[in-house]
This record gives sequence, structure tokens and C-alpha cells, in this order.
Amino acid sequence: MARQPRLFLPGFPQLVLLRALPGLPAFETRDHYLRFLSLLDEHARATSTAVHAYALSGDSALLLLGTPDAQAAGRIIQGINRVYVPWRRQGGHVWQPRFRSTAVQPGLWALRASLWVDAAPVRWGVSPDAAMYPFCSFAGHTGGTQDRLLTHLP
Repeated sequence: MARQPRLFLPGFPQLVLLRALPGLPAFETRDHYLRFLSLLDEHARATSTAVHAYALSGDSALLLLGTPDAQAAGRIIQGINRVYVPWRRQGGHVWQPRFRSTAVQPGLWALRASLWVDAAPVRWGVSPDAAMYPFCSFAGHTGGTQDRLLTHLP
């Protein structure tokens, strides 16, 4: 059966979820998180994609992206994986074969999605306070840090 095309609506942010393979952590050290974020920044700029929010945990990455076309999210994920997986010196794959994504209505729903992404570390149980968690965009949105990766929602 052929893969179904991803839902893409011009001007609508994309909510993207990457999950690691079962039993395999995607991020084990601080360097893993920082390398992923660096690659996200690099590939988002290369595809003219805005990163509106992000949250990383040991086994997943949750992103809210403003993509210019239907293929941009896939190009970003592919570009990151081509560098990240070999860099980790781990044979095979890190992520599940298909990432999940959906379009989010601009305006209030996009803002709610951004807040949902920012609160993910608390929901996942990796941090009691999202403002103190270094691998999510919460502090960048609230002025706690200057996060050059972020582009604010229109």
C-alpha cells in the first residue's frame, strides 16, 4: 500500500512528532540534544522553515514548524538524520520509520499548540518546570533566554 501524502495547508504551521525506536533512546547526553538542535537550526534555515516551538525528551522530539511547502518538514527530518544518526556512532536507525505530523490552524490554535509543545517536558515527566528545562522553547518564549532558533508565530 502506498504511503498517504502528508496533510499540508499553505500558511498553516505543522506539528511534527518524532519518536525513537522502542527501547532506543534518541538523546542520551547533553551533546546529543545540542547537536540535534544545531542541526534543526541549520536545516530549518536551509529550507526557509520557521521553528515556532520545540521540546526534546530522551525518546522523542516535538516540533511546531512554519513550513513553506509540503515537503519541507520531510527534508528537515531527512537532513537531520543523515548527520545525526552517523554522528551518534550507532548502526541502523534511531527514529521510527515515519514521523507524525498535522496542520494546525493559524491564530489561537497555533498559539495553543505552541503552549502544548512548551509544556511537553512537564507532561513527559522529564522536568517539574518547563522554564528550567534547557531542551524546549519555553524559556525562549517567556524571555528567560534568548533563543535564536525560534521564530514567533505571526
